[in-house]
Amino acid sequence: MTIITTVTPSFNQDKYIERTIRSVLSQEGEFYLDYIIMDGGSTDSSVAIIKKIEAIILSGQIVANIDGLNYYLPRKDNELSVGCLGLSYRWFSEKDKGQANAINKGWRLANGKILSWLNSDDIYVSGALATAVSAFSDSNIHFLYGGSLHITADDLVIEPYPSEPYDRERLFDYCYISQPSVFIRKEVFDQAGEINEKLAYCMDYEYWLRISMLYPLNFISRILACTRIHGETKTSFRLKVHSEILAMQNSLLGVVSEHWLYHYVGIWIKENIKNSIIKRKFVYRSIFVLVFLLLDFRFNYGRISINRFSTIVRGGSR
Repeated sequence: MTIITTVTPSFNQDKYIERTIRSVLSQEGEFYLDYIIMDGGSTDSSVAIIKKIEAIILSGQIVANIDGLNYYLPRKDNELSVGCLGLSYRWFSEKDKGQANAINKGWRLANGKILSWLNSDDIYVSGALATAVSAFSDSNIHFLYGGSLHITADDLVIEPYPSEPYDRERLFDYCYISQPSVFIRKEVFDQAGEINEKLAYCMDYEYWLRISMLYPLNFISRILACTRIHGETKTSFRLKVHSEILAMQNSLLGVVSEHWLYHYVGIWIKENIKNSIIKRKFVYRSIFVLVFLLLDFRFNYGRISINRFSTIVRGGSR
């Protein structure tokens, strides 16, 4: 008997949350689904949507009671499609300390041995959970991730997420693991610890790096989920993301990736030095190299190779 616990953290996402919920509940397969929605005290109609779906589920038949939780199958004549053996549907609406805190609270309540989280604007594709269940039949697999797609607000596909097969060294330089495609065993959560609640932008990336110190990460070349892309891509936002990644790697590993450092410096210059003179190639490159080396000495004690330094001076891509 396999139980999957999926947690959806949410706050004021009434535009998307019903699509997210339905993408979870419609998953078909020989497993029980323990679905937990952690709402952060939404002031829009999110809770009304959550309650509406709850009423449909509770009007159905109890098919199992596992560790004190009732698992339901809705009536066949209603509008909700449920394809698993039975589902437990729980939700909480209260102020939390952010997304990571909501996920941690949900996972602590988990009834399943396989865990995932799906943000309230993302969706699973058909067969995602069944794929995870099949993969975890191999006792050597503790962490699974697959492919995903970037989609618009209207569910139109933009592009695939640049997922790659697992390579631990490359993970240091690139976050090629798409969060909604990830499934882990509960024992991984127990051993690796909770998601870092101090991080706002890269809590998932930090968690992958931390888990990779304990277990290999397994990749399956199949699309499992879709990530919704919003408009917040302005330079100032990207600067915050890259700054947090550098601080995270320095804290976790004692060293930072020169790839992330390279991109941070480029963004920092564009954000902080507005003078048009930096548009001159030589001036821009001189400022870039100076800032890069100062930060490299700060984080990495100047441990940059001659070849990589030459690449930076020439302005080559990382």
